Amino acid sequence: MIKAAELKRWLESLSEDADIAIDDGGLALVELDEHGNDTGAYLEVGGIPDESD
Repeated sequence: MIKAAELKRWLESLSEDADIAIDDGGLALVELDEHGNDTGAYLEVGGIPDESD
């Protein structure tokens, strides 16, 4: 889990026409180039925190 502000900062760092996808593990957002290739820009989102944390 991440704060909305962190997600907004990451999105604002990308170009307006950037494509965004979820990685295969489902825990990170990644930027894709115009050919669908991973650019290396990613943001770990994480899952729902365990209640015991």
